[in-house]
Amino acid sequence: MAALKIETAVPPEQSSVVLRAYRLQAGMTYTSLHDGLKAEGFVIYAGQGDLFETLFRISTMGNLTSADINRLLQCCARLR
Repeated sequence: MAALKIETAVPPEQSSVVLRAYRLQAGMTYTSLHDGLKAEGFVIYAGQGDLFETLFRISTMGNLTSADINRLLQCCARLR
């Protein structure tokens, strides 16, 4: 995500391994990102409460491979 200039909301050393929060880039809405990723088979989560406008969260649960992560990153790059 750092290579895509998508900032973490919490420093990685203080973040959960399973659930990470990222800042939405300028001009991007959670809804457009969510819908675009869902069309590719990924589900993300909004920031809670007022953070809906500025954050999205990704949970890395289940049997994920490096190919899954690479595909997610490619989709994020296309949707920016």
